[in-house]
Amino acid sequence: MRSLVQPYILAEREATEDEIAAYMQALGFEMDYYDEYHNSDYEVFDAVPNNVLYGIDGDLYFIDTQIRLRS
Repeated sequence: MRSLVQPYILAEREATEDEIAAYMQALGFEMDYYDEYHNSDYEVFDAVPNNVLYGIDGDLYFIDTQIRLRS
């Protein structure tokens, strides 16, 4: 199996939807849709497996998501 590579991130694979949801929940975010989350300060969009990598260190890396201040 080959690793996904970003310029500064070595990834084992794409994260799964369940891994993304569990990670975001652990950070205090609530799910709005399967790819959208919010907390009192931020909104995160497009958090789908092909935009979130599971690093070789076990951490998740959000490489192509949109993060906005919540108004």
